[in-house]
Amino acid sequence: MKLIEILDTIETCVDTVPTVKESTVCTMEDMIIRVSEKKNRYIGAFIIYDQNQIRTGESSVTIPITIVFADKLRTNDNNKKYIHSNTLSTSIDAISLLRVKINEIGCDGLNDCVQELWTEQFSDALLAGTKLDFTIQANLNGFCDIL
Repeated sequence: MKLIEILDTIETCVDTVPTVKESTVCTMEDMIIRVSEKKNRYIGAFIIYDQNQIRTGESSVTIPITIVFADKLRTNDNNKKYIHSNTLSTSIDAISLLRVKINEIGCDGLNDCVQELWTEQFSDALLAGTKLDFTIQANLNGFCDIL
């Protein structure tokens, strides 16, 4: 299993969650810019992958993944609870789908999912959502593919 295949599988699985209108694999900085540019049209899922955090064994790798389900607040934080509630529900739906899909592709993980509410003030944009952190154990047959 190649690393890019694992990330593509996660992205495809997250796309099947009904409330997610768009998903992408990106950096945290890119995610903040993308959410800032949107005008409350959707809840986006951003799969954050940090290559520096990967620890490889002889034939396996531990991949830390963060998925941020985010939306831009209107002009103030009056709808923060609404966004947090919606993104938390979306995150729970994604966990159940990801558990099945990750096992189907022969990886271990999603046993210690950490969910936390997330709010970010960036430039003139107030962003809110839910962060989902988990790790995946994958067998890459002794090779660590680079994105």
